[in-house]
Amino acid sequence: MQTIEQRVLKVISKETDCRIQQAHIKPEHELLHDLNLDSLDCTCLMMKLEEEFVISLVSNKFSELKTVEHVIDHIVNVCRKAGAA
Repeated sequence: MQTIEQRVLKVISKETDCRIQQAHIKPEHELLHDLNLDSLDCTCLMMKLEEEFVISLVSNKFSELKTVEHVIDHIVNVCRKAGAA
């Protein structure tokens, strides 16, 4: 069974059209600068994470997340509250 972190990294890799392999995505990577995701990409990423984890994310909160680690931590917290994952 994959961890939440592994699942998030897999979704991010897919969202970057696999131009960045899952193994090369680091928690400290910034979504905008290191992964080159623009605001539309981040919105699509949020929707894909909602599908993957069967949760609802608040878009204005999600847009405040800057790094992969922030995204992972946020997903973990939302899943705990929702009893998901």
